[in-house]
Amino acid sequence: MERSFNLKTIFHTVEEEKPVIENLENKPKDAFSEEKLKKFWTEFLNQLLKGNKIPTYNALHTGKLELMENFQIQFEFSSASLANEFDLERDNLMRFLREKLNNYALDFQVKIVQDE
Repeated sequence: MERSFNLKTIFHTVEEEKPVIENLENKPKDAFSEEKLKKFWTEFLNQLLKGNKIPTYNALHTGKLELMENFQIQFEFSSASLANEFDLERDNLMRFLREKLNNYALDFQVKIVQDE
């Protein structure tokens, strides 16, 4: 007896992954300076280099970051492709900075500024 192989049946049985919502209510929210933030940003970039993530490093090190109100960190990139590269590392960077700065309320904003 010959069995048929159908990708459609496989994909219909896969459960959709639900995003994990982390409860940050009782987590630390230590204040930090822009200087400290930039120090850890550089440390993160150096980890990318050490991990041989050269294209990612090349894309991200061109970005500018600024500490805004309420622990918002704005990352500025000159193109959508650089911002997309940032998005690939976003979760890793978020975990890294939250841990290093002992602040789980921080969040990211991405701004694309086209050079004229």
